Amino acid sequence: MLTRLYLGVQVVMLAPERSALIPTQHKADVAQTFLNEIVRAGNHITTGFIGNKYAWPALTDIGQGHLALDLALQTTAPSYG
Repeated sequence: MLTRLYLGVQVVMLAPERSALIPTQHKADVAQTFLNEIVRAGNHITTGFIGNKYAWPALTDIGQGHLALDLALQTTAPSYG
């Protein structure tokens, strides 16, 4: 399965998602893996400040805008707070 290539590295899942490098038939798997990784990280985003440029729009694109806001408002590390 394609998502196994990306397991554990949130930012690696974002750049291809945003640049259309992931074939359409695999996008849902990659999106779900990204969400699973956020949960695995204790509901934190671990993309770093460079990857965040891709994270917020990617989450919004997959219908998770509310999660993007929740993650942005986190006060425990890693976070902006």
